Amino acid sequence: MRTKNLKLPYIFIFAFLAISSIANSIYAQSDNQGQIIKWKAINGITFYKFELEDSTGKSLVSENVDKNYYEIKLEVGKYRFRISALNKFNKIGRIYNWQTLEVKPVQPPVIKESPAVFNPKESGNTLEIKGEYLHRGTTVILKTPSGKTIQAKKEVLPDGSGIKIIMPENLEEGNYSLSIQNSIGKPIEQKVQLNSNVPTQISKVEVKSDSEDSYLTNNNSDNPFINSSRNKKTKFVVPMLWRSALVPGWGHEYAGKRNIASMYFYSSIVTGLYALNRYAVYNKNRDDYEEASRNYLITTLSGNSSLGNAIFFEQDISSKYNTTLNSRSQFNYSAQAFSIIYLTSLIHAIINGTQLEGSQTFQLNSTPEYFNNEMGTKYTVIYNFIY
Repeated sequence: MRTKNLKLPYIFIFAFLAISSIANSIYAQSDNQGQIIKWKAINGITFYKFELEDSTGKSLVSENVDKNYYEIKLEVGKYRFRISALNKFNKIGRIYNWQTLEVKPVQPPVIKESPAVFNPKESGNTLEIKGEYLHRGTTVILKTPSGKTIQAKKEVLPDGSGIKIIMPENLEEGNYSLSIQNSIGKPIEQKVQLNSNVPTQISKVEVKSDSEDSYLTNNNSDNPFINSSRNKKTKFVVPMLWRSALVPGWGHEYAGKRNIASMYFYSSIVTGLYALNRYAVYNKNRDDYEEASRNYLITTLSGNSSLGNAIFFEQDISSKYNTTLNSRSQFNYSAQAFSIIYLTSLIHAIINGTQLEGSQTFQLNSTPEYFNNEMGTKYTVIYNFIY
């Protein structure tokens, strides 16, 4: 995910529209400069009237064109358009219904459903992949078991739920790789096994929100070829807690919360140093008070204390006593402030740790494996440990 506010260089119109009255398809595609809204030519019609409105009903285009498409640069949003067939006298012969379309920014493809085992005889050499952001501009590269790459032909499914890949004929059987990519983002690699002796098996990928797990499930519980355990949701409690116990803020730094980590770290440093300073001042004032008390006691016992000396000693001792009490209070307050910050960082680490989903997972995946002309199952165990 990009956090910078960048203007995307490409946008596309995600729509596949049908006008049943003329039994022709209308679609929109994009290039670097803008979009092309295209419809199939109507026999006997040379000119069309093209009308386009935005979501508020404001008219953007109302033009007569001599081609069965219209080029325009649109911003991201929802629109509607319609065409009218013009006769030889440029008069409207028939007006067709309004059609809706939506312009969205190009996103990396998201796969929700794809075959894990593909039987070309059963499927007629067409392989369907369903998901999001799969459109006419999506590129599909097929990599054969021998390492050869082929740019596969494709069609967008009529309901817009994905694409249909037209597989070349007479392909060798074995494990293939499909690289699916849009104009931005990293390509998605999908593994598929071509086997004429095994029924086509579909793998379904459940895409959930960030607060939930993303995991593989099988749309057929009896399918022996695809099985996957759900990722185990884990916490950051222990890793964050022991780090915060050693150094306030370290646990939040570990979890990526740098602002909170800096607040706890620097506030604990400041209050800790101030508490140490107040403790040193308190010790010094206490020593001064105890020394003054001893001197007064020695003077009194020796019989050398006059009334004036007694008053002086009492005032001095009282002053040092009050100073000692004041410095002790300052130390207590500063120590309490440090303790509050320290304990708050620990409690906050526990709370944040229970909310964060860690990358510590245990996952068991099984995929079909074709080896030595025999069908088998390959098991993969993935375990990431947070320390």
